[in-house]
Amino acid sequence: MGDILVELETDKATMDFEIQEEGYLAKILVPTGTADVPINKVIAILAENKDDVPAFADYTEASSPAAAAAAPTAAPVPKAAAPQAAAPQAAAPQASGDGSRIFISPVARALAEEKNIDIASIKGTGPDGRIQKEDVLNYKPSAVAPAAAAPAAAAPIHSADFTDLPATKMRQVIAQRLTQSKQQVPHYYLTVDVNVDKVLQYGKKKK
Repeated sequence: MGDILVELETDKATMDFEIQEEGYLAKILVPTGTADVPINKVIAILAENKDDVPAFADYTEASSPAAAAAAPTAAPVPKAAAPQAAAPQAAAPQASGDGSRIFISPVARALAEEKNIDIASIKGTGPDGRIQKEDVLNYKPSAVAPAAAAPAAAAPIHSADFTDLPATKMRQVIAQRLTQSKQQVPHYYLTVDVNVDKVLQYGKKKK
């Protein structure tokens, strides 16, 4: 209970679905990264008892419900893990557009930041090149990566007023994204003129 079972993707956000019941994940029927999952489709089987897991080793939707009912240890009714929320998975890849955006799951992004890996250097294996958790775990720096990273490993620059520390990979990516946001996203600014003379005079009287 409380474990993240599914990542639900929409065109605006990716949300984690936590399992609400105790049990064992006996069978995954919809592979990771599958798009256009129909509403009410069974995506996984949750067994109440660990001993019931082997009964679903060869389970398919074609064999249910008759085959599942005939199995001696299949007494617990197969439960779909959040089938009502499975459909939004199809929307996220459509936003790739001009290719400037890097698609990555929240879990993979957090893992990449923890390992100090530049997500731009990771090749995604998900739909439309989406970076998944497995891609980060299997990531291996290329042979030229150490040479390219050498300048960032320089000693900090000290002065009387500040200490200049080399930026980490995560900070470099953040800086790159902020620059892109400033240069590529339209901005507008609002200004307001406020007369605070009376406020200042009131403050002097209080003193």
